[in-house]
Amino acid sequence: MAKEKNVAKKATSNFLGDSKEVIKSNIIINDELKQMIPALQKEEYEQLEANILEEGLREPILIWKTDGQYVLVDGHNRYSITQKHQLHFDFKLLEFKNMEAAKDWMINNQLGRRNLTDEQRAYFIGLRYQREKGTQGGQKRTGDQHQVATSVKTEVRLAEEYKTSPKSVRNNADYATGVDLIGKTDPALKESILSGDTKIRKSDVQGLAKLTETEVKEQAETIQQLISKHKPLKKPSVKKTLTPTDIKKKEINKVLRRIDSNSTPEDFHQLRNLIDQLQEITNSPT
Repeated sequence: MAKEKNVAKKATSNFLGDSKEVIKSNIIINDELKQMIPALQKEEYEQLEANILEEGLREPILIWKTDGQYVLVDGHNRYSITQKHQLHFDFKLLEFKNMEAAKDWMINNQLGRRNLTDEQRAYFIGLRYQREKGTQGGQKRTGDQHQVATSVKTEVRLAEEYKTSPKSVRNNADYATGVDLIGKTDPALKESILSGDTKIRKSDVQGLAKLTETEVKEQAETIQQLISKHKPLKKPSVKKTLTPTDIKKKEINKVLRRIDSNSTPEDFHQLRNLIDQLQEITNSPT
């Protein structure tokens, strides 16, 4: 945590004259990095949306400034909700030397979360093993922040860290490879497997690691046959579904709570827009 604060503090000093509002209006989504963020189940996303509308965004989203661009590295779901409802949000700037370092940070950050499915945890442990061992892309990586000057094997070190066995770590690496191969053929299926919605034997996914991408595409039907019925991990939420009117009223109340003597014209303009939108919803035919 202290290291992250130092990184954020260093990066914050590199605004190069850009105001916070300029930065917030120029955030970009990198597809390669976004694919490393596990998709939320529909119920989870709706619950997150309801929480943000009720309580606001409690944690800042994290941004990486690179080549004059502000790239989102953490908080993709929260950011999309703030944009959908035009909500205020805070951010912190992080600094990485390159894309690979950013990916390493994202993997470790995901592994630090407590709400990962078993599939997601296995996937990210596998990715971390691949990257630290230097097997990804068939070349060893040198000079990396994760390069460990020790004789301890990578799988042994990670097994101790994640309370598992070295064999499981290696199997997780094959699992990650298999999941990524599936994702190249069917991205939605990859998300469904990692979320736990689609049940497929881990050993079958690991077996795909021995195939080339071309072979995986050729055996798409075989992959589909490995999939059992979709079974949601959680029961559908019994929480009342918010109507468009409810959502808009919550947004208005949120802005009202924020308005005080220091409020800017932008705050009042946003309030006016929300009231107009509520009137449109109320007057629209059902």
